[in-house]
Amino acid sequence: MSRATGRKVGNKDIVVRFLESINGITQSHILFVGFWQSKDIQKVIDKIGSNHTLIISEKDGMIESGSAINFVIRNSAIKFEIKKANIQKYGLNVGDALAALAYKAY
Repeated sequence: MSRATGRKVGNKDIVVRFLESINGITQSHILFVGFWQSKDIQKVIDKIGSNHTLIISEKDGMIESGSAINFVIRNSAIKFEIKKANIQKYGLNVGDALAALAYKAY
């Protein structure tokens, strides 16, 4: 059971699902692409289409491949990089405060 079970953002339930394949992707607000799935990032992007979905990943180079937020390890710490163009591509916005927290902003 996920730690998010029973939690809400505003009046919306938080639902966490593990997908066995890209075919299981449905409309979602946030989609995490783990390092083990990174080879399929373009297929994920194609499947999302024009949906307003924030793509988050965790492998070096994924920001250039279309991820909006990418976790990286730098100096033995977990940091994140962010690419505003990849966020805006899906009709989403990023606040300056979040971008300022990023290890690297593109």
